[in-house]
Amino acid sequence: MINRKKKSLEDVMRGLCGFDSSQSVRYEELCTFPEVELPPANAFVDHYKFHVEITPDRTSITKLKPKSTKCFQEYAIHWRKDVARVHPYIEESEMITYFIQAQDSEYYEQMVTMGGKTFAEIMKAGKMIEDGLNLISVC
Repeated sequence: MINRKKKSLEDVMRGLCGFDSSQSVRYEELCTFPEVELPPANAFVDHYKFHVEITPDRTSITKLKPKSTKCFQEYAIHWRKDVARVHPYIEESEMITYFIQAQDSEYYEQMVTMGGKTFAEIMKAGKMIEDGLNLISVC
């Protein structure tokens, strides 16, 4: 009984909206501007892809390792840009701690005592360590 009333009510609603089961609706009839061609859904997703990127968190920034083609300074600048996207905002002292933790062992051993320095000072020290490592590898 209830199902029959529900079905009857659905039929009435479809009739009021112009969606009788006896007629089908074409896209052209629904479209206000049929001459406008819509882009495919993939183009929309690709255009707004930046909205679906995962923002880094405190754990992931410690895993950002330098690529072998980048010098230390480029790596530090790239790392700092990624840290700027972390929410909630990271204080500089905490950021420096995470940056030092993210370093390879050669850099980490030299930087572990630099906790009270600014990021610019740590970048400068990292460049000096890199120069020293390059000098050792040449010899």
